[in-house]
Amino acid sequence: VSFDPARDTPAVLRRYAATWKTGPDWRLLTGDSTAVAGLMDRIGVRSEISRRDTLASGEVIYHISHTDKALLLDPEGRVVETYGGSAALPEMVAADARAFL
Repeated sequence: VSFDPARDTPAVLRRYAATWKTGPDWRLLTGDSTAVAGLMDRIGVRSEISRRDTLASGEVIYHISHTDKALLLDPEGRVVETYGGSAALPEMVAADARAFL
């Protein structure tokens, strides 16, 4: 789920998926700002704009810092496991996910 729905429109997410060749099993999601903020609050993910820069062209860009967390959802969309994001062992996540197949 995007932390920045104003910037990460469905078209932007489609380009991101194509660039990174995420494949058909990935779902990149966005929504209106209120809904995304509510979801992030419910699952304990925090984010904030950590830096703004102005390019030579005058375009303002920004970077977002956020909680490093990965969640495993059951088929009904309920959180069943929480992982330390990039510290999660892929084998452990895969084994947990197999329990729902």
